[in-house]
Amino acid sequence: MILEVSAERQLHYMREFVSFIRNTPEERHLNLLKEKPQIIKRVPLHFIASYLGVSRVHLSRIKNALVRKN
Repeated sequence: MILEVSAERQLHYMREFVSFIRNTPEERHLNLLKEKPQIIKRVPLHFIASYLGVSRVHLSRIKNALVRKN
């Protein structure tokens, strides 16, 4: 049981790491919106920006660009 949980956790961290290298900040933001939309409503933007690896200003630009696209 503990080994399964540990392996699952490690796989999660590996996916996060690969996503951070492979995906653009816009793609990471879209993935976060798709996978965990409740986080966007509950967590302050500066924490989300830090999680995505961008500044708050850049996150605002990303959000505005997505609004303009849609």
